[in-house]
This record gives sequence, structure tokens and C-alpha cells, in this order.
Amino acid sequence: MKNYTVGFIGYGNMAQAIVSALVNNEEECFDVAVFDTDEQKIAKAKESGLVVMKSNADLISASDYIFVAVKPQTASVALRDCDFTGKTLISIMAGTSINSLKKLTSGTAKKIVRVMPNLNAKIFRSCSSYCYEGINESEKQAVVKMLTAFGTATQVREEDMSVTTGLCGSAPAFVYKFINAFINSAKEYGFSDEDAQTMAIQTILGSVESVLCASQNGKVVKVQEMVDAVCSKGGTTIEGVNYLNDNNFEEIVKGAIRKSVLRAEEMSKQNEER
Repeated sequence: MKNYTVGFIGYGNMAQAIVSALVNNEEECFDVAVFDTDEQKIAKAKESGLVVMKSNADLISASDYIFVAVKPQTASVALRDCDFTGKTLISIMAGTSINSLKKLTSGTAKKIVRVMPNLNAKIFRSCSSYCYEGINESEKQAVVKMLTAFGTATQVREEDMSVTTGLCGSAPAFVYKFINAFINSAKEYGFSDEDAQTMAIQTILGSVESVLCASQNGKVVKVQEMVDAVCSKGGTTIEGVNYLNDNNFEEIVKGAIRKSVLRAEEMSKQNEER
């Protein structure tokens, strides 16, 4: 089993989720170190038994793969005077292009991976997208091993990263909104908070698992056919589905995604101008 030395510049919520996945991975060995300027986060890292470095420079020197997990607006300070020569930089900063990362590292970063994870990394079920420049096949395989430790990873073109940010990065919030609406509806009919939550979660979880079962062995599922299968003519379900259709449910969801994608594109332009 090969050892991979992995450093984290920044130890916020997403970094903590990724670190947890790496250190608890049973198939690969990841030696993880972190650095953060926030004393509370450093204390939390130490409580978790992690190696805490004294500076970003020390972290980079000791690591082959370095996750940059700070806010984009603080990246210029965090990466100032950092030398990434010979190292693989893995950025999870939204809206920060490979070209911007080169500028932020004064051109020392030649091996760069952009990753957009989502909040489900906390339970190792992130749907991440990534693109890269300058890494070889062996380094790519190492990166994919890290990304799949906390979910799935799909390679995309860099120009599509803003789209996957709006889709996969933002969409968990849209799903939570749907769950919340289900819960509130059940409560309006007199069900307790606990029962409403159980009904909502189990119904949605079972529906998702039904789609997963139908998509085994790489089969592409036609979800609309699954909708149609539940709708009996003159039955209860078709009444609700017709209401969703009449009120442009799908267009509302697609509109929310479009808004998120547009904001991701705006952020990318803003970061380029910094």
C-alpha cells in the first residue's frame, strides 16, 4: 500500500470532511497534515490527532499533494510566497480558475487540479467534479483515489466547472428545500415533527434508491417513465403531478440551477480580476 502525503491549507468544514474521509480510508494510506491561521480550527485538528504544521511553507514542503481549502477572497494572502514547485495543488475554491491559481502561486504551481465537492462530503457522499493541468497519469490516479474517498468524482472540462458548481455544489440546498416542504405539509395535516420527518426522509430515500436500482450496470434511467408508472389515470398521484406541471415545477428547479450557475460564473470573473 502506497503512502500519500497530503496537506491542507485551511481547515474549515469542507476540509474537515475531506480529511476525515482520507484518514479513515481503509484501502489507501493518506498521511495528512494541516495548517490554518484560526486557533480554534487548529485546536480541533490537534484534538483529532492530526499533524499540524507551523506554516504554509512547512506544510507544502512536507506534502506531495496540497489541498487549498480557503475562501477565494483570502487566497492571495494564504498563498503569498508559497512555492509549489514539484507539488500537486488541489483547489476546492469556488470560481478560481487554473490560470488564477498560477497567478496566485507566482507561477510555481505547474500541477494543478480544480475540484468542486459538495456538502455531502461530510458523509462521504459528495458528487465532485474536477479538471486538471500538468499532472501525469499516476498523479491523476492518486487524486481520484482522494476524491472517491469522500464520494464520486467526474472529470469535466474547465469551462464546465461553473456549471457543476451550480448543479452539484448548490443542489443539496434545493433538495433540502423539497424535504422541508414535505415535512411542513405533513405537519399541517397534524403529524408530529418526528413522524413528519420520518415520512419525508423515508419516502425520498426510497425513491432515490429506486432510481439507483433501475440504473444498475450503467443503465441510463428514464426518470419520467418512473413518474408515469406511479400515476394511475384518475388516481391521487396524477392530481399532484398535474399541479406541479401546471405550476412549472421543473422550470422553477431549472431556474434555481441557472441562477446558481450564473453566480458561479460571476464569481469566476471576479476572481480573475483580483
